[in-house]
Amino acid sequence: MPNKWRGKPMEGIGKLQGLLVLNSTLGIFLISLVVATISILPFYHELRKQEEKNLRFALHTRALAIKEFSSRAKDMAKQIASRSYARKTLLDYNQGKITKEVASQNIARVLVDALNQSQDVVGITRIAENNELVATVGLPIPSQFQPRLPINSKDAEVSAPIQLGGESYLVVTKPIFNSVGKEAGADIILFKTFSLQNIVQDNGGLGKTAKIILGTVTGDQVQLFFSSSTTEYQSSHQIKQGIVNAVSEKSGLLIDSKSLLNPKIVAFESLPHNWGLVIKVESKELYASVHEKLIIIAITIVLLSGLGTGGMILLLRPLSGKVLIHTHELEQQEQFLRSVYDGVEHLIFVVNVLKDGKFRYAGWNTPTAKAIGISNQDVIDKSPQEVFGDVQGIAIHQRYQSFIEAGKTITYEECQNFDGTDSWWLTTINPLKDTQGCIYCLVGTTFNITERKQTELALKEQTRLSAFRAAINSTLVLNDSLQDILQQCTQMMVDYLDAAFARIWIFNPQENVLELQASAGMYTHIDGSHSRVPVGKYKIGLIAQERQPHVTNSVQTDPRVSDKEWAKREGMVGFAGYPLIFDLEFMGVIAMFSRQELSASIFQELSFIANEISLGISRKQAALKVQQQKEELKQALEKLKSTQAQLIQTEKMSGLGQMVAGVAHEINNPVNFIHANLTPANEYTQDLMGLLELYQQNYPHPPEEITEEIAAIDLDFLREDLPKLLHSMEEGTRRIQDIVLSLRNFSRLDEAELKSVDIHEGIDSTLMILHHRLKAKADCPQIQVIKQYDQLPYIKCYPSQLNQVFMNILVNAIDVLETITNPCIHISTQLINHNTIAIHITDNGPGIEGENMAKIFDPFFTTKDVGKGTGLGLSISYQIVVDKHGGNLLCESVKGEGTEFIIQLPILRS
Repeated sequence: MPNKWRGKPMEGIGKLQGLLVLNSTLGIFLISLVVATISILPFYHELRKQEEKNLRFALHTRALAIKEFSSRAKDMAKQIASRSYARKTLLDYNQGKITKEVASQNIARVLVDALNQSQDVVGITRIAENNELVATVGLPIPSQFQPRLPINSKDAEVSAPIQLGGESYLVVTKPIFNSVGKEAGADIILFKTFSLQNIVQDNGGLGKTAKIILGTVTGDQVQLFFSSSTTEYQSSHQIKQGIVNAVSEKSGLLIDSKSLLNPKIVAFESLPHNWGLVIKVESKELYASVHEKLIIIAITIVLLSGLGTGGMILLLRPLSGKVLIHTHELEQQEQFLRSVYDGVEHLIFVVNVLKDGKFRYAGWNTPTAKAIGISNQDVIDKSPQEVFGDVQGIAIHQRYQSFIEAGKTITYEECQNFDGTDSWWLTTINPLKDTQGCIYCLVGTTFNITERKQTELALKEQTRLSAFRAAINSTLVLNDSLQDILQQCTQMMVDYLDAAFARIWIFNPQENVLELQASAGMYTHIDGSHSRVPVGKYKIGLIAQERQPHVTNSVQTDPRVSDKEWAKREGMVGFAGYPLIFDLEFMGVIAMFSRQELSASIFQELSFIANEISLGISRKQAALKVQQQKEELKQALEKLKSTQAQLIQTEKMSGLGQMVAGVAHEINNPVNFIHANLTPANEYTQDLMGLLELYQQNYPHPPEEITEEIAAIDLDFLREDLPKLLHSMEEGTRRIQDIVLSLRNFSRLDEAELKSVDIHEGIDSTLMILHHRLKAKADCPQIQVIKQYDQLPYIKCYPSQLNQVFMNILVNAIDVLETITNPCIHISTQLINHNTIAIHITDNGPGIEGENMAKIFDPFFTTKDVGKGTGLGLSISYQIVVDKHGGNLLCESVKGEGTEFIIQLPILRS
């Protein structure tokens, strides 16, 4: 019994336990399915969003590649249009300076060179300001595709691709402007679109059904490029709407709502030039990986739920959680790398932004690993400091932090040194945000722009060198002195070429040395040890000796640099020295030192500038010679005019002297005759008077007739006045003799050579001749002459010429004194030293104006009215005193007080 009853309850309990287990298992299974479904739906939506992000990122990567292609095309158009020779030729043609044939030949020659330098350019057409075709090289552009001026844009314009001969080409138009900013013409350039088509037609990583379309909106019509690839999409409303949205500078996704099972998804993004880029893909292919993940997870959940145990349920949640998380990370990274990295030639790197603000690399593509030298596996989940070191890593960390703070796409240029070679890169950082708007990832895309940057730097250097050449040429034609011009040239070498210092030496053939004329930069003095460099000595002298340039970018090891300690201390790197030679004539040396390497274009430009400076020096020296000759001719002319005037005046004085001498001679003879007979006449008269008195004594009572005659002739008055009359006649003849002697002394015709004379006689003779000018007149009082003569020795001089000096000075004094009251002339002489005397002639006239003092000895200068003076008196006087006698003629005047002339003469000429 007990055993029987004991068995039955156990069997019921077992069934109940089995039923409970079964029900529990079914309940747990159903609950698991419901919970799994609810948990999978958000995850499903998140996976779909991630695939859509990957699609948009793939679209953005291709958009960047298209932007880079168009940017390169615009840069090439700018370089072609900026060629100065072709641009100047176009401007000359517009101004009518040259014919169209000449313009076409010259421009075509430059355009052919530009065409050969690029593999992408197939045709260049240049039009003038009147839209006239000037030159075409390569593939011609039909007129319907040629834009017309004005283009109303200073930048290059990229038009839609065109079809020529079954091929597609990109049209880029770059306007050309004249010096005042007006459009003078334009270049129309055809580019191959192979690279552009490869970008558009490459659907790598997007799936078999994915198609990439590039287009624009023209008027009301949507135009799709590369029609051979897009024929089947011409009528697609979804693609057209995507292009319209992209041209409107929008980006996003369009989903075809008409098909529920397999809708078409279109991603669109805007591009420059009113272009739009579209990727169309079927949702079934886009979300294929999502569906695969969901099926795997569903099967896993069903299997685990079928076990129906609590342990399995507890295992399912952490296992499924780990599986989902791990699967999400792996699938996200795999999809990202597959859609972005595959087929991309540019550098791409991804940086995860952690919640604590730290940065960890998620990886980078193969080109990045090759450029940097670090593999993708070695950077995953590492910080910038761990990859690049503390210094560079901190700088990169700070840069990433600034991107986070900006919160938008940022593009920048930077120079990097990989494998010891500098290269330039254009990097675009795109921040990716989660649903809450927080940045969780930075995606960087980098393009190698080294070639473009080198072209820009070369163009910039060429522009700088062109400005340098223009500045040198404009300086060389200035009217400044040669030293000032050369100083400006050296300063321009320092300013434009960033030289440490620059110098120019001029060759002195008489002494065979180089003389420093100009120095700028760290040394501005032109004296010192290098102020005179013998030919053949030092680096500069060797250049002069060899007549060959010497250039180097290794100054510190250059054997020609004698002071290498100085070169090392000052950090000198480059040197360029050129001989200055023009028309086979050596003229000097130009040289400069630099603290950085000098490029080949700088060496070439300096060689040209050396020739220009040589030509400038030659012209300046020739101009100086011409100017010197002009000055010499001018002085000779002035001297000739003065000499001619002096000769005329001398001839006049000589004629006057001859006339005076002749008159004096003619007068002197009869006067001497009269004077000589006055003495016997006086004696005869005295005898007759004595005889008459004797008659009166012996015959006191003469006859009446004699008495009447005595009364008639007034004999008593006659006896008293006759001696006086004879005495007066004697005084008159003596006066005439004195005047004749003064005239002879003044003219000195018999003393044309140097004679020892009494200077006082010359002054007195002159005063005697001017006596009539000194006497009082009706409108002028008498001019008083005060003489104070010192005891002077005889002096060796030309007497007649000195008398002429006295005459000129005294006549000028008399002229100004005739209009004042109490006129006075003071004449004094003095012995200054054992071999010098001075004659002072002073008047109390109105004085000489200050501005006239410097001109009184100039030929033909006079303050007298026209017709009253020639202005030669004082000029001739100055020449007689200074040039003829080695003396000095000074003038001192105080306005309102008078004027004093001081004549200083040597007693004996050396």
